[in-house]
Amino acid sequence: MPWLQVTKGRLQGHVIQLPRAELVLGRDKDLAHIIISNEEIVSRKHAVIFPKDDRYCLEDFGRNGTYVNGEKIPKRTPVLLKINDKITICDNQFEALYCDHVEDDSDSGTSTVEALLSSNSDHRLETQPAAKLASLLSITAKLSKTLQLESQLPQVAESLLNLFPQADRCFLIQSDEETNSLVPRVIRTRNKLDESAERFSTTIVRKCLTSADSILLSEGDPIPAGSDSVITANIRSVMCVPLCRAEGKPFGVIQLDTQDSAKRFTKEDLSLLWAVAQQASIAMENARFHELTLAQERVKHDLVLSQERVKHEQERVKNELDIARQVQRNFLPKSVPAVPGYEFHAFYEAAREVGGDYYDFIPLSEGRVAILLGDVAGKGMPAALLMAKLSSEARSCLLTERNLPKAMSRLNDFLHPSTSPMDRFITLVVAVLNPVAHTVEIVNAGHPAPFWYRRRDGKFSKASSPQDDGQSLGISLGNQYKPFQVTLETGDSLLMFSDGVTDAQSMANKPFRMKGIHAILEKDKPDNPCAIGSRLVEAVQNHARGGPQYDDITLVCFGRPG
Repeated sequence: MPWLQVTKGRLQGHVIQLPRAELVLGRDKDLAHIIISNEEIVSRKHAVIFPKDDRYCLEDFGRNGTYVNGEKIPKRTPVLLKINDKITICDNQFEALYCDHVEDDSDSGTSTVEALLSSNSDHRLETQPAAKLASLLSITAKLSKTLQLESQLPQVAESLLNLFPQADRCFLIQSDEETNSLVPRVIRTRNKLDESAERFSTTIVRKCLTSADSILLSEGDPIPAGSDSVITANIRSVMCVPLCRAEGKPFGVIQLDTQDSAKRFTKEDLSLLWAVAQQASIAMENARFHELTLAQERVKHDLVLSQERVKHEQERVKNELDIARQVQRNFLPKSVPAVPGYEFHAFYEAAREVGGDYYDFIPLSEGRVAILLGDVAGKGMPAALLMAKLSSEARSCLLTERNLPKAMSRLNDFLHPSTSPMDRFITLVVAVLNPVAHTVEIVNAGHPAPFWYRRRDGKFSKASSPQDDGQSLGISLGNQYKPFQVTLETGDSLLMFSDGVTDAQSMANKPFRMKGIHAILEKDKPDNPCAIGSRLVEAVQNHARGGPQYDDITLVCFGRPG
């Protein structure tokens, strides 16, 4: 059955089985079958995977794009998937496996192996000849004598070639859990000529690891799809048995094969090899636990010796972070603008010593004022450094380009070399206030839309185009942005905020969300910016009281007091 393995993101470690129908990936539970993220950088319906003929296709619908093997695919254009394709959606990554064809579950009763023995099978060692049982006891004795297996495992492979005279090659293979790659620990051949060049069937090995079953194939049997190495290596018979941990999960295999058509392995051979694998599994797990114990002892020893050094390093880092926090604070405004007939309120609180949130007030020509609020992906020092660059580049672009959408496009291109679509990008909303005409021009680059409070009807609504909130800064070159304009009447205000407001967690792990903002603002309907800003900050702090702050919280509110 075709499937996707999630290698990074909210569902890391999960496997998604591909159906024979459309599968939608996104963040909206009403539009997406799989919720891959709750972050607004992922679109509500971001990408779709669907079967076409005997293949699977991927189609992008997200505003921040979808990547296959590092290349951005065209929007709303189906792209055929291949085995091992790497799919990236913002900070989520997937690997496509067994996607070359759509299988039919209705034929699940057929088998491509001569024998398939599970971990619960009765292997009947008592039917093995005495000489083979003696060899098994000899291998067991070798494995039990030492916890240093580097010298013993090659001897076990030699013993297996003696135990099975029909075998030409022996592989002992482990699966690397971090990279999902197959690593041969031991390779032995009868001719002993350049053993490092010998290749095993990865398809058979992965099938054995996935099913935790032993596999026996002989000439004339149908081989699993993709097992080209069986043909190219001229293999006539092959056995593959899993190496399993105590809880039953395989971590490797032993594989024996022969190129002699007159020799083939039997089910009795498979049972005997299973018994050897059981002993090897126990020995290898014991050696692994021994290494872990030694490593823990080394860590404890190093910690005891370096406590003073660690303490000194912690003090040094704390001092440097204090300096970095002060430097970052200097990039933020010291006060709010003084504009006749208008009131401004601002709040900023970093989740760590330094953060990635940013806000600024930039005086422009003709008495206009630019109000900016943004969020750099990530936290800590990397986000703070990118925030500092955003501060200087944004001021330069807005002061030299009167057209706001063009200024935002120029800012995007300036920031592109310093960003990454995977984990280092910027969301930003810019509002340019004309206090004479009482208009505000807004351009959004992937940030939560500002809230517009209209005193006339006492309601809050989003101050942005419902069709397009713009692409985040730095993800790609040449982004174009659309303006949105509102007119502020007496008592009207605009509220801009970072997702640290909506994502604030209570002690019960419930986020504040947009409905939390609506509940506070529509309760009393405050008609001046300071009241709106202070009541919302108080509500967020009360909601998250007693728990850690997971994200930077930034808020700016301005308007015409009632």
